[in-house]
Amino acid sequence: MLNSLPSSAEASFSPARSPLLPARISLSVWFISYTILISDVWTCRWSLGLLLFYLNRYLPVLDLFLFLHRTACYRRSHNLSMFVLSVAFILVLANMLTMILAIIVLRTYAIWGRRRLILWILTPIAVILFGSMLGITAWKTSVDYHEMRSFTPASSMSDRQKCTIAALAIDKKRRIALLGLYVMVFLGEAAIVVLTIIKANQHISKISPRWVSQLYKNGIIYCICMLGLSLVNACVLFAAPVSNSPSYLPFATPVNDYQQSQYKPIVLPAQRSLHSMFSNRVILLIFQNRKRNAPENNEDNRPRPNTYAESAMDVFTSVYPEPIETGTDETSWQARAQMEWVH
Repeated sequence: MLNSLPSSAEASFSPARSPLLPARISLSVWFISYTILISDVWTCRWSLGLLLFYLNRYLPVLDLFLFLHRTACYRRSHNLSMFVLSVAFILVLANMLTMILAIIVLRTYAIWGRRRLILWILTPIAVILFGSMLGITAWKTSVDYHEMRSFTPASSMSDRQKCTIAALAIDKKRRIALLGLYVMVFLGEAAIVVLTIIKANQHISKISPRWVSQLYKNGIIYCICMLGLSLVNACVLFAAPVSNSPSYLPFATPVNDYQQSQYKPIVLPAQRSLHSMFSNRVILLIFQNRKRNAPENNEDNRPRPNTYAESAMDVFTSVYPEPIETGTDETSWQARAQMEWVH
């Protein structure tokens, strides 16, 4: 009985089951924040920014579902596996776009009052991060597809076995590519952390509402958590333990190379899910504060000055310019940025 404990523990922490906990947490957060979503978010005017908020809220759960389908579903055809692989590629890209560009970059740009210097800093970060994610995700999807197609019809493995092996396989080339991606994400998030701390020091040192200080503190904690997860993902690619048995697969397979990579992607589902939950929680807090500060004014009926230009960044803004404001658009955005937060 004692001898069976290591194998049982190994199976419990296998990558085929690693998305289960993030999926449960995501569903729990869904139900907990549902009343806030109805009262404070559904009343907002539709914009591109609000659409990105919804995508960032729901796409990670679909991504986790597709990952589970590829690794733990017991009955699937080869054509269905190909379809799931293609859909997963699209959803992962959309998820990356909303997390990196919409939540992180746009919020940082908003808090700094749309300064040109910050634009020059954030634009290369966004282009490099999204470009690398696009290239590596497309390459990984292509490799998985050809890996599944490479199995001969006479192979003793079922379609489910082929799909699961392709989903969990991380050989040397894939490991190096993923390491490069994690390093770039780590550096980009580190730059965001620096900009957050600088602006937090400027805002908190002055007289600021309590919720602004709390959001900055929570945001810095969020940034540190994301930095830690990126660093853990990079380390796990090389330091993850190697199993002597294929217990991470629900079947026996002679492919030893894939047995050695069983723990390599085990933290990735958690990172995707936590990215979405942390960033969306902060935006929900901003929506709550906006509703609390203007209980009798609906956003749709709120007057705006002539200098105000509607933008997708509205969803990342906690206060609107007052009707008495005059001056340039830059001044208006700087006034709004005094109550802004980066994530």
